[in-house]
Amino acid sequence: MVFVSIFQLILQFIYASFALFTFVLIAGAASQKVLSPGLLMMCFSFSTLSLFWTCQVLMNVLHVTISGVFASFYLTGGKYSSPISKCLQRALTTSFGSICFGSLIVAAIQTIRFMVRSLKDEKSVVGAIADCILGCIENLASYFNFFAYTELAIYGRSFVSSAKDCWSLIRRSGVELIVNDVLSGVVLTLGMLAVTVGGSLYGKFLVSIVLYKLTQSAAEIYIFITALEFLLSYAMLAEMIRSGINTSIVCFCEEPRGVQTSNPALYEKYTEVISGYHA
Repeated sequence: MVFVSIFQLILQFIYASFALFTFVLIAGAASQKVLSPGLLMMCFSFSTLSLFWTCQVLMNVLHVTISGVFASFYLTGGKYSSPISKCLQRALTTSFGSICFGSLIVAAIQTIRFMVRSLKDEKSVVGAIADCILGCIENLASYFNFFAYTELAIYGRSFVSSAKDCWSLIRRSGVELIVNDVLSGVVLTLGMLAVTVGGSLYGKFLVSIVLYKLTQSAAEIYIFITALEFLLSYAMLAEMIRSGINTSIVCFCEEPRGVQTSNPALYEKYTEVISGYHA
């Protein structure tokens, strides 16, 4: 799974670099007045949507793959070999259209919000309200999609069917899902802070002991790059952990007897925790 995450990050970086080059070309065309304002706005909007959409697709392919692996382990107890390759294959073939469709919804909202923030006056109250509303809609859509893709990874249904199943799940067990995500999110955020600080201290240690001949500016850049490398590495790991945790919770809400067969001890422990929570 780590290699899949690294490959996804590389693809995302390559496409982001290509998108940046596209935006530079659009800015050059605007400064030289080669295109009309309407055509420039159309090109800018399309490039922005393409960037957000591609990034969403790459992240959701990774999420569906990881969720599929955890769901396979949950339901079968790890009896099947090579679940990663099978889940990745399904995410890139039969489920790819559903992933693209759901990603387009969030990407469209992100694009509209980005355009509003780009065009609005800093002192505009209406623009600030519109940005706030679009931000809330974006967060809700992203959060809902996260669990909808978890359903998709477990059962392999279409995005619409997975969204309906997700809505039914939220109505039944929404509190458990939200509390679990919030608690795990707090732990992962604290881990991110610890890793970032640790990366900075490690870079400072190397600069002080090994690379002491560097200039002040070069040392600061090296420390920043080291901390960034630690942060990116942790971000990939944290995303896998979050996907795994939420997939396990969704599986338990949907198929509570599945883990009872594959892992009775885990079933008893989790049942005890849930019973204590409701009490």
